Amino acid sequence: MNLETSEQDQLISLMQKLVIYTKLANYDNIRNRLMEILNTSDKRCVFEATDGKNTTRDIESSTGVNISTISTWWREWQKEGIVGESQEREGRRYKVLSLPDFGIEVPIGRIHRIKK
Repeated sequence: MNLETSEQDQLISLMQKLVIYTKLANYDNIRNRLMEILNTSDKRCVFEATDGKNTTRDIESSTGVNISTISTWWREWQKEGIVGESQEREGRRYKVLSLPDFGIEVPIGRIHRIKK
């Protein structure tokens, strides 16, 4: 498909609106499901640190959650569709949404220890 720049811009704008409308229409369901899946402060901290850049080792050192647990959670979360596999960095995952966007608080002390 070969689109001109203005057509691409219109398509991007429509897709952004679709994402917003979908999020608004399903906000409560998404929030409730996230709370079921990420039912501990450790899970919420690890999830928020899952940005496609941090390794399991980085996340372990910042949260205190061991690498094997992080790897297990990543596999479970990928099945749930809330994380994806990084295309740029093999073996790493990224979250497809952010908890604060759904009114879910991330425990502070631990997540801020990640080196940026």
